[in-house]
Amino acid sequence: MVRQRTVITLTTKQNIIKAKDSGKSLTELSKQFKLGKPTILGIIALRHKIFDTEIGPGTSYVTKKRSKAQQEMELQLIEWLKEHPTTPTTNEVLTKARQMFEDLKLQHPTTSNFKGTLSQNYEV
Repeated sequence: MVRQRTVITLTTKQNIIKAKDSGKSLTELSKQFKLGKPTILGIIALRHKIFDTEIGPGTSYVTKKRSKAQQEMELQLIEWLKEHPTTPTTNEVLTKARQMFEDLKLQHPTTSNFKGTLSQNYEV
């Protein structure tokens, strides 16, 4: 019988690490969270990534942190969309996002490139 893969949320991973820090043994954690000992050890080994991540409800994986320019671009883009009198097309939004990002890159030179693209299945 094949065991189904279990997705462990970041909140659960943080709870596992906190329980370990409070003195619970590996066996106790394994039973409490119904996970194998190697899984528990893997989560504990990644504690710095797990606690350095801003998480939303139900988040189960860690993504690369956004640069300062990307964060600012997203906020500016939201404001632009609120002020826009009509709903812009996806192409207009991407064009504006790229323009904002290029301007912000000058203020934050360590930022990488913006990779916003249209989906191939999306018709413009």
